[in-house]
Amino acid sequence: MCGTLLFAQSNVSDVDQSGTSNDADVFQQGAGNDSDVDQYGAVPTNPNSGELNDADVYQLGDLNEATVKQAGDRNLGDIYQEGNRNRASIDQGVNFAEDNIAYANQLGNRNRSNQIQRFDNNFADTDQDGNRNRGRQYQSSGPNQSAGNDAYLTQLGNRNYSNQDQVGNDNFTDVNQTGNDNESRVFQVGINNSSNVDQLGNLNESYVSQTGDDNVDDTDQTGDSNYASTIQDGNLNDSTTLQLGNSNSSMVDQNGFSHLSNVFQDGDLNMSTVNQTGNTHVSDVDQIGNSNSSIVTQND
Repeated sequence: MCGTLLFAQSNVSDVDQSGTSNDADVFQQGAGNDSDVDQYGAVPTNPNSGELNDADVYQLGDLNEATVKQAGDRNLGDIYQEGNRNRASIDQGVNFAEDNIAYANQLGNRNRSNQIQRFDNNFADTDQDGNRNRGRQYQSSGPNQSAGNDAYLTQLGNRNYSNQDQVGNDNFTDVNQTGNDNESRVFQVGINNSSNVDQLGNLNESYVSQTGDDNVDDTDQTGDSNYASTIQDGNLNDSTTLQLGNSNSSMVDQNGFSHLSNVFQDGDLNMSTVNQTGNTHVSDVDQIGNSNSSIVTQND
């Protein structure tokens, strides 16, 4: 095992390692920074059970906090923070967890990042540039080299919030927020689900929940104070929501097999509701202008 510590006045660093060939690099410049790195094996009572874990912490500024906890083999945790009062936490592995990777990059002040990954082959990346942004990524796959999940988060601006939860295998989520006070929540349970969320503007809110296999969501919000909700329960469902303007509202609920929904809103104060239950229903809603309202209900 090896560890490298560099610190300036009033900084604190704590590195605990058990196992073989674990690596930790900590660099802190400023005052009042705090770093905690724990690397241990599949069974904490066995000092030789964890191998080749890698943790890197780099902090510039004052009163930043970084925590990396890794259990198992070949996990990588990387935290970069530049600014003041930022907090980042990486918690990877359980039992014989392997090959998880997490990156957290924060520029600005008072940003928060929390990444939790369980079992094998998960990948998480958080990039925040601004102040008071918050990001949470939770992923759980399975043991014995199961296919992992991928989560990406980019926040540019202030006071944005994102939560990404994925349980299963081969799930993918990508959230991009540019502006202020945007909020995104993504929940995916199953196999090979995909969600892409892009928010450009201020005070936009997006909610995505997908349960089952091979579901796809694409949500794009450009403007201010838009709301989009997508709930898909089943397999092979596909939803696309595009909002251009301000104060638009879209709600899509698909339950069953192989539904398709497209919602396009261009203007202000438009409202769309789509409910599809059963199999292979198709809905296409286009709203151009202001204060339009649409309700689509299709059942077997």
